[in-house]
Amino acid sequence: MIIFVRQGFSYNAFVQNKNKEGVALVGETAAKLSTMYGEGAYQIRIMSAAGCRVSENYIHTIPSHIDTVYQTICEGDELLFGTNRLTEPDVYVENFISSKNCDSLVTLYLEAQKT
Repeated sequence: MIIFVRQGFSYNAFVQNKNKEGVALVGETAAKLSTMYGEGAYQIRIMSAAGCRVSENYIHTIPSHIDTVYQTICEGDELLFGTNRLTEPDVYVENFISSKNCDSLVTLYLEAQKT
């Protein structure tokens, strides 16, 4: 256990380990993974003074289809993209899941022209 002391207060720190398919990812203790390990079931084990907890499985899958769309609307109009009604020019990303549970990742570049 690691204890930090600051201005008379002590804080119990925690140590986290990441696992993929039940196998420890050695050295992966930061909030973000340093390497992409591919699809699979990931968990985080957190050890602190309060004990040890293991997260629920996070199932990571790589989208089966990736697409880029360029669309222009007239100023004041809206475009339905997934469940969002878009009116402002910007770059939007949406993950669509088909009825057969296949993922598609779509990036939309939306522009608006003055009328």
